[in-house]
Amino acid sequence: MPIGARWPGEGLAGASLNKAGSRLRPTDRYCCATERIEMSDLKIAIMAGCLRMEEEASLRKAKEMGADGVQIGCPVELDAQGRKDYARKIRSFGLEISAVCCWGGEVDLGEDGAEQHVEFGKRVLELAADLGCGIWQGHIGIMPEDVSHPHWANFVRNCAELARHGEQVGACLAIETGPEPPYVVKRLIETVGSEALRVNYDPANLILWPPLLAKRQGVPYDRRT
Repeated sequence: MPIGARWPGEGLAGASLNKAGSRLRPTDRYCCATERIEMSDLKIAIMAGCLRMEEEASLRKAKEMGADGVQIGCPVELDAQGRKDYARKIRSFGLEISAVCCWGGEVDLGEDGAEQHVEFGKRVLELAADLGCGIWQGHIGIMPEDVSHPHWANFVRNCAELARHGEQVGACLAIETGPEPPYVVKRLIETVGSEALRVNYDPANLILWPPLLAKRQGVPYDRRT
């Protein structure tokens, strides 16, 4: 049973269509472990930066390769009009924005003094909402397995603050899997208890954790693949 992501065209509100044209409820936009998904029903996005081309060339190449969309970086410096223009430019190539990508391992929300990262993260959530994808994926640090570890409380507090902001603006943070066992990520999400905190399930991490463990422990919260 393949797993993957369907992304919205207008943030987290309203309904969207899958590739077959069937209407999806907002809660059905992204597949979960309980769904049976056919590969032909899934959309494919390419991380534009991995093509190592100039922006327009990478968008053109992504379309030539048959992708439905692109995952982009984090142009938070764009103002409101700039964000509209940027989204329009990507659509002009027949592509969608699947997610914005920020924090590749340089941030740890478990450390003391992470307030500046949380404030920046709020801006990233606003960007994701403004661009219409409603998804930000990134690493947030390595969560401890022991809830008595002082970093655990920091993760809960900081992620809860980001999730509350995500609920307000209409975007979610999809945590990159890998550094810790899936049950730890699941515990954080359930402790925070917000629809705006989800999982970016990276299949490359199957080399770290068995797929069955991931399926049972974390995939029900998957919002990106």
